[in-house]
Amino acid sequence: MSTAVTPVNASVPLQFHWDADNVSDQFQVYLHFNEVENLAGNETRVFNITSNIRVDEYKIQNTYRKVNTLLSPIPFTGATRYHISLSKIENSTLPPFLNAFEIYIAKDISQSGTEQDDGNMSL
Repeated sequence: MSTAVTPVNASVPLQFHWDADNVSDQFQVYLHFNEVENLAGNETRVFNITSNIRVDEYKIQNTYRKVNTLLSPIPFTGATRYHISLSKIENSTLPPFLNAFEIYIAKDISQSGTEQDDGNMSL
């Protein structure tokens, strides 16, 4: 978390995507942020996080070296390709950044892995 990626051009969004094998797959997404620059009092870093599912605004307020993690509140599902874009808003003085991201696919474990009577002991 000691390094971060930002877009080469501050007016261009920072983007990434992944593909799903099945439209019914469900993904949990974690985005990790750790401000690696000590912002001056007049600097702000505000950006929108946009996906083909929803739009959220995330504001960094001079949180130098404080890790923030965003978890998708609902799973990403219903598409074969997902895009996430981090775009600077107009009044922000700095571009968006991202330290790390994690994407997990939900697995259906509704079927019991053991027999119904496992664990029952008769003495």
